[in-house]
Amino acid sequence: MINHTPGPWKMKFSNISQVIAENGALIAKCNRLDSLVNLQANALLIAQAPELFRIVERLSLLADGLANSNSSAEEMATRLA
Repeated sequence: MINHTPGPWKMKFSNISQVIAENGALIAKCNRLDSLVNLQANALLIAQAPELFRIVERLSLLADGLANSNSSAEEMATRLA
């Protein structure tokens, strides 16, 4: 298992975009981009990393379970829910 600063992570916008953990730790600072839209989009993607990681872990468990059992995808998804 990979350790990371637990989520949720929040975004702060000003002339730069920052991603901040619940404990106040700075996760990322996005600056020097072509536009504010790109800056905010990158910060949003970074802020969603803990949730995306959680989903990938669950999908990995689902794939492993399907590969190593006779269960259907629906049965495995119910177990992981």
